[in-house]
Amino acid sequence: MIPREFLSDLLGVEIPEDLDVESLGHIGFTEHDRPKMLVFCESEKYLDSIDNESVSAVLTNNELVDKVRDLGKVPVVVDDPRDAFQVVRDAWARKIYLEEPSSVSSGADIHPSAVISNYNVQIEEGAVIEPNVTILNDVKIGKGVFIGAGTVLGTAFDLKISKQGNISRNFHDGRVMLEEGVEIHSNCTVDKGNSFHGDTILRRNVKVSHQCYIGHSTQIDTATFVMANVSIAGGAKIGKSVVIDPGARICSFVNVGDRVRITTGSVVAYDVEEGERITGNFAVPHEVFMNEYRERTK
Repeated sequence: MIPREFLSDLLGVEIPEDLDVESLGHIGFTEHDRPKMLVFCESEKYLDSIDNESVSAVLTNNELVDKVRDLGKVPVVVDDPRDAFQVVRDAWARKIYLEEPSSVSSGADIHPSAVISNYNVQIEEGAVIEPNVTILNDVKIGKGVFIGAGTVLGTAFDLKISKQGNISRNFHDGRVMLEEGVEIHSNCTVDKGNSFHGDTILRRNVKVSHQCYIGHSTQIDTATFVMANVSIAGGAKIGKSVVIDPGARICSFVNVGDRVRITTGSVVAYDVEEGERITGNFAVPHEVFMNEYRERTK
């Protein structure tokens, strides 16, 4: 439950007495089907998206307040609904965040130069942590996981800019979770997730080569290979047994199906179906790219 007093003090506005909110959500994400959500809506074209049972209350403006109420939702009127939502999201994440002492198995092989946070880190037996690794808060490392030299786990970078140019931060209260057999080689960076979009998860036997970036709330399924210098933006979901060749870029919240091959240097901006091989910037099915290339180089 998110208290009325919390929202009133934070936003400096009157909160209706009938407000009943348990979670935060975004109407642009279908997976945000949570009980009694508070969302934001700043344009009439999105009103249909809030007409569902999961939405309880809406941060909105004076122009839409009556239409929001007609849909049976509790309106909370603010000057900038998007900016106000970011403020609420950040403050609530900070409020519910908990710290517990870190736990490191005596059966883990950890180089003396590695830096490990005192809070919210779990390292299980058989893990290997090489020199100059940094493990920040909120990282769980499973059995037999390998972390290469210079890698940083548990970072967070997530800023939003309002229409007025205000910069708001989203505190990350989620985790990095590395399942058994994961390998992350040297000089990689892995952001932790957040309760809004979910944890960053690498499933069993995912292998990540050197100098890769994995953004917040990314989820990579079993036995996927991520080659050198790949960048995967926040919220992407990668299927099982995918091969991502060197230098590829995967955009935020893209879904990649099982057994996909993403060729060298490709930029993936759209969802990819199971079993496809894709190439290019923006990436398309490999044969489509090659046919176009052949036509242009005749």
